[in-house]
Amino acid sequence: MSEQYEIIKFTELNKNYDFVLTFDKPQEYANERYGGTTICYGANYKGKEVRFYASPGLHEEIQKQGLKKNSDCVVQKTKPNDFPYFIVNGKSKHLDKNGSSDTSSNYEATTSALDSDALKRIEVLENTVKDIWKKLNEDVEIPI
Repeated sequence: MSEQYEIIKFTELNKNYDFVLTFDKPQEYANERYGGTTICYGANYKGKEVRFYASPGLHEEIQKQGLKKNSDCVVQKTKPNDFPYFIVNGKSKHLDKNGSSDTSSNYEATTSALDSDALKRIEVLENTVKDIWKKLNEDVEIPI
């Protein structure tokens, strides 16, 4: 029987989640349902062994900092404008050199961060909706 771990979902904005990583590398799973890859990190959080799934941006920041097993990893989800992003150990590509949010480029940085996995998931979802629509409405085009 496999152990069940609490999953941390980063539901609270601007909260520091103080982790100590327990994996040298995250576990990666092919996500056939949505296309792309799901990335899972193991960590200690408040004395408990937990897991968290990393978005492409969060995973990128953890990797950029070279964090491995036993590394301190303080994760914060923030949303100063319309787009949320993660800060890891006080660093993020969305922050300027002084650690403040660069509001002028948040939109551009977020939209340019759509990687090929995200685009594949969008395409899979669009095709799934088209297939369902065709089955339900054989002779009717999808409304725009």
